[in-house]
Amino acid sequence: MEFTYLACFHCKKPKCVPACPTGAMRARADGLVYLEADLCDGCKACIAACPWHIPVWNPRTGKVEKCDLCKDRIDQGLEPACVATCAMSCLHFSGVDAAQPH
Repeated sequence: MEFTYLACFHCKKPKCVPACPTGAMRARADGLVYLEADLCDGCKACIAACPWHIPVWNPRTGKVEKCDLCKDRIDQGLEPACVATCAMSCLHFSGVDAAQPH
């Protein structure tokens, strides 16, 4: 069995944001790309627009989901939960701007 971890790149020019017809997919001034789940109508346009297909469809909710880097934790000056709880200390966080592809 093999698993691959692929998190959102929080692109400088995210293709998913303008593709979303409801404005549910958003980008903050600091570059963090996130989803307002209440606005998502489940059209999957963001999934099709993302070159890495990072947003995923949740058939249970009928909406799209994606990593938001634990934006609430970042706003409190904390690391994302995946970094803070990584048992092997393999994940590191140096800010949203540090890893954004163009």
